[in-house]
Amino acid sequence: MATKTDTRLLFVPYRPSRSATVKHHFSTTDADVSLQKHAAREYHRKAKLERLAKALSHAAPQRQGCMPSKQASHGEAENAGSESNSHASASARRNLPGRNTNAFRMRGSRVINNYPSLRDVGVGQMDPFNVLVLGDKPRYVQEMLDHALTYQWPSFCCSTIPGTVGEMKHAVLASTMRSPAAYYTIVFASAAHNAFLHTGMPVMQENRVLRLTYKSLAIKAVRQEIASVGANINNVTDELLLSMAILAAHDLGDTLAPRSDVAATEREDSTLLTAQNFHFYGTMDFEMAHLDAIRALIEKRGGFLTLQIDFLSNFIAIADCIVAFRRLSAPTYPMRIPTSVLQAMWPPGKPDEQTLRPFLRDLATGFDSLPLPLGSPLQLQRSQSSSSFSSSSSSTSTSSNTSMHALYEAFFQVIPMIRKLSISYDLYLRKDDSAPPFPFIMWGRNCLIHECLSLPDMSGRSRSAGAAVAASPRAPELLGLTADSCQYELCRLGTLGYMLLVLFPYPRVSGLHLKLAQRISQAVEDYVTTTTSNDQGLYQHQQQHQQHQYQQQQHQYQHQHQHQQQCCPDLLLWVTVIGGVLSDPTSFMRSWFEEFFVQTISTDRPALRASWAATKDVCAKFLWFESDDCDGEGQVFWADAMATRLTEV
Repeated sequence: MATKTDTRLLFVPYRPSRSATVKHHFSTTDADVSLQKHAAREYHRKAKLERLAKALSHAAPQRQGCMPSKQASHGEAENAGSESNSHASASARRNLPGRNTNAFRMRGSRVINNYPSLRDVGVGQMDPFNVLVLGDKPRYVQEMLDHALTYQWPSFCCSTIPGTVGEMKHAVLASTMRSPAAYYTIVFASAAHNAFLHTGMPVMQENRVLRLTYKSLAIKAVRQEIASVGANINNVTDELLLSMAILAAHDLGDTLAPRSDVAATEREDSTLLTAQNFHFYGTMDFEMAHLDAIRALIEKRGGFLTLQIDFLSNFIAIADCIVAFRRLSAPTYPMRIPTSVLQAMWPPGKPDEQTLRPFLRDLATGFDSLPLPLGSPLQLQRSQSSSSFSSSSSSTSTSSNTSMHALYEAFFQVIPMIRKLSISYDLYLRKDDSAPPFPFIMWGRNCLIHECLSLPDMSGRSRSAGAAVAASPRAPELLGLTADSCQYELCRLGTLGYMLLVLFPYPRVSGLHLKLAQRISQAVEDYVTTTTSNDQGLYQHQQQHQQHQYQQQQHQYQHQHQHQQQCCPDLLLWVTVIGGVLSDPTSFMRSWFEEFFVQTISTDRPALRASWAATKDVCAKFLWFESDDCDGEGQVFWADAMATRLTEV
């Protein structure tokens, strides 16, 4: 029960007006209104007018314009107040805009009354005072613009400083006000993103019409701005580049439907998959014509440093990494944040090894046991100390070995950062206090995928050696492959597979998983062909290195190195499991990896056939993560492989 201190009373004197105007406004039912009800009405009316006057005092100045004669007379009739109103209501009304100002235009496809009564102001509207966009735009457009500012563009902000996201939202909104092309493309992309997120739900008619309409308007506006640039490259604005980048990344936005994949609804998306809307962009086909034009314009302008909008360079760099990953090629642009800078910015402190989960304690230690290539510093020192050394062939071989050593060195520089990022991601998922802020993890994986894709491709499949040779998985000697280069390719492709499954996830509908699995299968065949011979005659043993005129000491080291290269079954096991997880369960590629796992890898290792735990322990020494997409699918692959073995028996 309320006490005396909880009750607040307001006494309003009842002073009915004696003027004829007031009598005209009061109906017969109003005469029966009690004093208390009349006092309450007066209180709420005054409070509403005061709130309205206060809001208008902070709102941006509205566009002034003359109203038609009918609307003006109608507005004057509605705003002609009685003389009996209190002094507070009169002063509040004086703070309102003039009668000829359309300050409260309701947003909609049709504007029937440009000057509604005060009691309808702001009812159900997101922006009743028209301070953000033009008042003649539909309300649904306003909602899509708000969706872009809230859910789509903040993911491209790479700073943890408070207020940076707000500044980026302001930059996006300012771009829509400066450029019609940016306005149409941002709203179009937001509508496509909004439609995609409605998984299992029908798309609204407003959304479909808006995407079709605004895409055509965006293309038209971009063409007009390109025509206005002319031959002067300095006239190319950031808004024009932003519009072209959005159109390139949302090529299918006008026809995109919500996800209908059952797996997308049954299994929760990973945090890193949805962090920057990769589940959305993975369903898009990037328009390379727009991206090529953007690259040419940026090069003529002088590079990324000439871009004034911060989030624009981030968006273009991420789109470039996505396209490069889908092509399994090197990125076009340099890294937005180098890995060395990221390591310097990484929060200090090291997690306690005892608090780590068991599979993380030996993560990435398996790479340390790999044999060094012939271009190692020890081998180069021994070669240089030799008295008799062939000048022509030996010089070529030394240069090749030195190049391979540089590739291994670049690869081993990436592995420690991947280990650190994987541990940080696991700590973040477990809500550990020692976990770094999520933006560090999110942008750290972007830097690492750039570094991994920048590592040279030594498989020879992309060389201009002829289509037949490049497509043949059984001709490594024609491509100049060696045991060192094949081992390097296994490490590089296996790391890319781990990035795809864990740190830089991408939806399977993009086709990247199958493409990478095919490349891994070719690398496995090349590695086996250049190192060992298969007992069942599937592969033939071939010469590992071309014979050169080395000294006897060089030949002895090469023979020892070949013996070491034949003893890397753990690396082959890890890459085979990664390739099997990447393959579709019903595809021929999955059957190939299962058969290879059973017949080649686990033949002399019964522990691998006995339990999944033994196989997982080997994979955890390289790169592995306990998640549904990695560890869960890996266990399914092992079970299918064992079922295949029992079927064959």
